Amino acid sequence: MPYLEQRGPIGQDNYVFVYNRKSKKGWPVTSRQVYRVFKDYLEKAGLPKERTIHGMRHRRITTWLEDGFLLKEGQLMAGHSSASVTEGYTHLVGKNLLEKQREIERRE
Repeated sequence: MPYLEQRGPIGQDNYVFVYNRKSKKGWPVTSRQVYRVFKDYLEKAGLPKERTIHGMRHRRITTWLEDGFLLKEGQLMAGHSSASVTEGYTHLVGKNLLEKQREIERRE
């Protein structure tokens, strides 16, 4: 059975982010509003306006793998349905191989 059929209808209590203002209290926050607030915070933090939410998420997952998390741990924390999705992030962690090899040689 497809997930959306199994999940059933979404109710007001099923949203992660909801408005607190009187006019929209309890309504889900739209992706457009999230994007607008994200860009405002980038500006306040002095970060490049080209940054994206997805790009920052990608960087975080890659960092977990670079820091030694197992692929399955990265999958769980990222919420990926399959390890093969998370595996796509491993091409970026190859830069640590030389450093790891040198660390092993220092210990020997």
